[in-house]
Amino acid sequence: GLEPVELMDPASLFERRWATTVVERALAELEAEFSVRGQQALFKELSRFLLCEQVEETYADVAPRLGMTTAAMKMSVSRLRQRCRELLKEQILETVSTASEAEEEYGQLMAALRK
Repeated sequence: GLEPVELMDPASLFERRWATTVVERALAELEAEFSVRGQQALFKELSRFLLCEQVEETYADVAPRLGMTTAAMKMSVSRLRQRCRELLKEQILETVSTASEAEEEYGQLMAALRK
């Protein structure tokens, strides 16, 4: 009764774990890019908005801490998301042969994350 229970079927569980691993790798690479530029604090603030998780603060709350306007903050998060998508696709390209396969895998990755 105290053992953890996994409600996903093995195939879905595998897909979810694969998707999580790809995302973790892309985020680590993204963080490293910011770190090389000495922008670890900026990454920390912006990345909270990256995955569309529930964030207690708004762009308007965070922007002044970063010396940005709200519009600049929105643009920075948008660019961060775009770069993250690029890195996800690069991660996927390492495991497939063609760009069309990568696009299909990217769609499967997004679907696995929504489950």
